[in-house]
Amino acid sequence: RRRARDRPAPRTTMGRPTFETTVARLREAIDAVVGSASDPGVGAEDIARALAADADKEALTQAARLSLEPALEGDLSALEHRAGATIDLAIELATRDMADPRLPLVLVEDMLEARVTSDCESLFLLLEARRAALLAVVGSSTNAKLVLLRTCNELLRRLSKTKNTNFCGRILMLMAYLLPLSERSGVNVKGAVNVNPLELDEPAPAADGPDDGEPAAAGSVPPLDALTDGEFYRTFWGVQAAFQQPALALADGPSWVATCRRLRSILGAFRASSTRDAGE
Repeated sequence: RRRARDRPAPRTTMGRPTFETTVARLREAIDAVVGSASDPGVGAEDIARALAADADKEALTQAARLSLEPALEGDLSALEHRAGATIDLAIELATRDMADPRLPLVLVEDMLEARVTSDCESLFLLLEARRAALLAVVGSSTNAKLVLLRTCNELLRRLSKTKNTNFCGRILMLMAYLLPLSERSGVNVKGAVNVNPLELDEPAPAADGPDDGEPAAAGSVPPLDALTDGEFYRTFWGVQAAFQQPALALADGPSWVATCRRLRSILGAFRASSTRDAGE
């Protein structure tokens, strides 16, 4: 009979680390990388060394979320710094196919859900500053697009369309940048249009404003207030009628000519404004 001290020690899970052990080790590695404020590329290499051969992307996702969690209830400025570094690392890992492509957006979702809307407006700058990097991540994964849509739509639901107009617009602009034009959530699949009459405020027309809908002369620069005077206001929103009922805009020659005249006037004013801003 063999003595007890000669028997081999029992091995848990056939010698492989448990999921919880792997998550804890990866969290320590992420904390070290984020805390040292090192380059995301160098940090990704450190994480690669910390990854075990049997560690899956789910463990890395859980570790990153746990790493960010303590900062979610802390000071806003500290959260901005911590979240920015963690998201940068997540983007680098996702780009190298070491992490789930959803990871950067999952971290963003956790961050925005944990804070009030006034904080979210400041934190949203983190996404806008990284939109080019996020575009590559979102473009490579359908699941990442779904997380982006869920996060932005939930944030829009929390905001007031009258009090947070500017922030709502920023969210929609980011979605338009990150999602393709063919994205089903942004396509009018049924072709339904709102045919209710458009009610416009009637601002006082400018004393020397251009005629309604008339394009500016070639090479001329509209006055500085060309984008805010009453005539341009009516011209701009007058185009909405063509989009509300396209069939009516194409029904006869005069309707189509009027629509084209308004579009030329609007594009001319935008082009002149863009040229002026570039010159300044």
